[in-house]
Amino acid sequence: MSLATNVPHRPAHVPDRACGLRRLWVCVLLALGGLAACSALNPVTLARMALLDPLTVPPGDVAVRLDLPEGLQVGPGDGVLEVTVARKSTGETIAERFELVQSETLWALAPQDAARLSALQDRARSWPEEDREGTLSLAISGCSAGGGPAPGAVINVDVSFDAGRSFAPLIRDLPASDVIGMAEAGPDSGEGAGCLNP
Repeated sequence: MSLATNVPHRPAHVPDRACGLRRLWVCVLLALGGLAACSALNPVTLARMALLDPLTVPPGDVAVRLDLPEGLQVGPGDGVLEVTVARKSTGETIAERFELVQSETLWALAPQDAARLSALQDRARSWPEEDREGTLSLAISGCSAGGGPAPGAVINVDVSFDAGRSFAPLIRDLPASDVIGMAEAGPDSGEGAGCLNP
């Protein structure tokens, strides 16, 4: 599944046509099946995210916390942050992929990747605001394990923009049964059995 949320950033003091990269603040992807469960998204958190500027948020402050039921697993290297910025007048594009490091249920950028993202932000901010557009995305992929999650199991996702000191609920009570269809359609055995990838 791919669960995607595009949140436009539209500050009142900036004309809509000039919002540039901030028009698409963040696309949060959870690759665990095939349905975009919009009803599970928290509208208050989405509104807060829309007020953030991805070119000024410190990279080290971005974190995702997953609450997965038994029977769903996320392994090393399965958390990724991707940033794409384009300069409209020249067609120049910056596209970078950063691995998120897991600490228990928390996923955040490694220090060296946070430095790389900071350099990308600096470069993008050197372009005229009205001449840039792009996206920042957080992606998690995972695998079903054993017999998969129990009936009634749910998935929850929280986001933090202060290095994990506080979290806001992004996805609440998403039925795990809604997101395992792709795993069931995958290989029955062997390496990659039941794996769910973006």
